[in-house]
Amino acid sequence: MAGTINYYRADGTLLESDVLAILGQGKAEIFSENIPSEAASAVVCADGDLAGYARFGNSQGQRYAIPGSIGLGTSIAIPWIANNANWRTGIGLHNPTGEEVTITIIDDSGAARENILGAKAQYFFWVEAGENPNHITASGNIAAVEIFESLASGGDRAGIMLGNPRFTELCVPIISFADGDWTGVGLRNGSSWDGTVTAFGHKSSGVVEEAFLGPLPAYSRLAENLSGIFGTDTLWAKIGGVAEIETPVGPLQLPLHGLGVYGEGGLNKLGAVSLNALRFKDGIFGIADSGVSPTFALLNPGAVDANITATAYDSDGMVVGSDTMTIGAGTTTGGSLDSLVGGITLGFGTYIQIVSDVDLYGFETIYANGRMEILPILK
Repeated sequence: MAGTINYYRADGTLLESDVLAILGQGKAEIFSENIPSEAASAVVCADGDLAGYARFGNSQGQRYAIPGSIGLGTSIAIPWIANNANWRTGIGLHNPTGEEVTITIIDDSGAARENILGAKAQYFFWVEAGENPNHITASGNIAAVEIFESLASGGDRAGIMLGNPRFTELCVPIISFADGDWTGVGLRNGSSWDGTVTAFGHKSSGVVEEAFLGPLPAYSRLAENLSGIFGTDTLWAKIGGVAEIETPVGPLQLPLHGLGVYGEGGLNKLGAVSLNALRFKDGIFGIADSGVSPTFALLNPGAVDANITATAYDSDGMVVGSDTMTIGAGTTTGGSLDSLVGGITLGFGTYIQIVSDVDLYGFETIYANGRMEILPILK
């Protein structure tokens, strides 16, 4: 596969254009020393299908990872804003097109402010005190990311790609309960109907515990700590909402946007994932290098067993390991990523493709330099 990676300043000026050549099923990794220091964004163009991600770190040791965006949009929902004495939230917008676009940032109150985003330009801002941006509209297709930062001493960062489609059911593949660990969710009602939201915690015993999360008026949001709501034997959760509208076949289901946030050791290790980006049948765990101790979570929420094949590839596209497994109906599994291919040591540049005969939900967690990063399954 041939292509280019183009680096742009924040104002959209082209800094550098580099040639990419990737072997079939192969992988190319580009490190910060090979990226122009003034680059604010990058656009990859190729003559075939690609999946990708970006990893970020700063001088404070904070780290996060986000998937590459292929789903551009003109209406971007923001599932949650953490903006108080303990947290801050940043929003990054990128216009990858060749035309100027007008973006409108709409607050919970309905107040709106406009900005012009030039061709190939990027705009990043930290949400100010008293602001609560709810969604963003644009006159042309854009990509958007959201960054969360703990302001506690030694606190970490986490990030997600925005712009995923709404779902009436969201699944949380794993819930953390170890000492100091936690799992939180942020939810947004993506409709003009008022409603309510409920979570269903699935326990190791097979019992399903129902927890009412609260009312969720039109386009509003709420956040909950699932680790505090459910007991320690809860493996995973499903979240759904119903509108205050009755039809002949029952109430309407609410379309939801959701965010999952995981913490380990309090706030020193953070990771986040869009709950709307986890469903797949054929996907990729993009980082399999055993040196960064990647782990995975895979959930089969359906009524039939899932038969999966896991195949590990090196950066040249060569198969270095493969295995099959079954994930029972309504169950979740996880562990070290290399356990999916028989526990072999996976070298630098490797990744794992997962193919299933039913819908699964999944993400991976990477540990490096005392921090954690979460990436959804890449598709």
